Amino acid sequence: MTKPLNKEQRHIVWVMTLGGILEWFEIYIIAYSAPILGKVFFNFENSLYNILGVLLLFGMGFISRPFGAILFGRIGDLIGRKTAFYYSIVLLTIPTFLIGCLPTFSSIGIAAPILFYLLRFAQSIPASGESPGTICYLYENAKTSNRHYLTSWTDVGNQIGAILAIAETLLVHSILSEASLIKWGWRIPFWSGAALGLFGIYLRRNLMETPVFKGLQSHHHVDKETISEVVKNYKKPILLGVGYGAINAVIFYLFAAFIPDFIGVYYAINPTALSLTMIALLAVMTILIPAFGKLADIYSSKKILIFSSFFVIFLLPPLYSSIQNTNIAQLTIIGILFVLPIASITALYPYWIAHLFPAKVRYTAIGLSFNFADGIIGGLSPAIAVAISEITKNNGAFCWFVLLCSVISIISYLKIKENKAH
Repeated sequence: MTKPLNKEQRHIVWVMTLGGILEWFEIYIIAYSAPILGKVFFNFENSLYNILGVLLLFGMGFISRPFGAILFGRIGDLIGRKTAFYYSIVLLTIPTFLIGCLPTFSSIGIAAPILFYLLRFAQSIPASGESPGTICYLYENAKTSNRHYLTSWTDVGNQIGAILAIAETLLVHSILSEASLIKWGWRIPFWSGAALGLFGIYLRRNLMETPVFKGLQSHHHVDKETISEVVKNYKKPILLGVGYGAINAVIFYLFAAFIPDFIGVYYAINPTALSLTMIALLAVMTILIPAFGKLADIYSSKKILIFSSFFVIFLLPPLYSSIQNTNIAQLTIIGILFVLPIASITALYPYWIAHLFPAKVRYTAIGLSFNFADGIIGGLSPAIAVAISEITKNNGAFCWFVLLCSVISIISYLKIKENKAH
């Protein structure tokens, strides 16, 4: 039976939840502002190419994440979780603000998207330390009886950040004309994101070190391995962690950044209705994530993960059919059903990736696994999906990419040994 969180655990959940808002706020701002940002930073006559340009910038920013995972992972394992976690949000806030200050394509031409890319690259380095830091903090402050539940809160702040980003985008777009958005209105969400970052910095300034890392320090067991030794010694669990996250990454980023723009371009759905639908789905997901975490402390999380992955595969044929037949009603129903497997996998993935590694290399190893799955596979998924659709001239062809990632994750989940987890 899952025990209630104690006062210290509730405080940590509060700080982690608010701290995760900024990372996903800026991700969704870029995704949902893609049509406007495409016109601001590119100059293609085809609106889809403008969106593709923004999604490529969106995805290319994730390429820096493995480097950031190494940097902040080493800080977290050698100096402390608190130090890495504090400076990650400081360094994430600065480029978020600077993106809002960038000159546009009409002002400096091709230099505009290049500067956007460089800031996205800089932004993604500290972002790569955010989720691994959250996972470490929650896992290392949990009790055996509530570890699934506590670690499931890793992504609750992410969902709230996404909801805030969509809501702000909807508000700004409803108040300002398209001309005003292109001229200056697009900057507002990035500056408000920086304000969220300042609030996160304030919250983390007095954050305590995790008891597990304190134990490593007191017993002189702090990791002294080089990064190459960590990769060599933990290569198999790191790859397994990537496999754990493949399905979660591809579905979530397609859900976040590709599907809304795809539907908007191809089916001319009212942007307001689409945004409100996404807010509603994300709100439901926010409630379901800790519920699945609590469920996994009672029942087999391995079985829940495998069942959820097969449920994703089960939904792919009707998803493909609804896209091919332009059946918006069916597409809406499938989108609602997708919330269940996404929420359950999102809830349970943090526990199992943390459980793969010993405490002395946990921050680094989680960072590598998480950022290769979430950053490379997930971050590039929207651009890959658009490219597949354009190359094949088949709007539903991206479903094959989802199928591939689903199979990879199922194979990985089958290797879970639950009897060693409790």
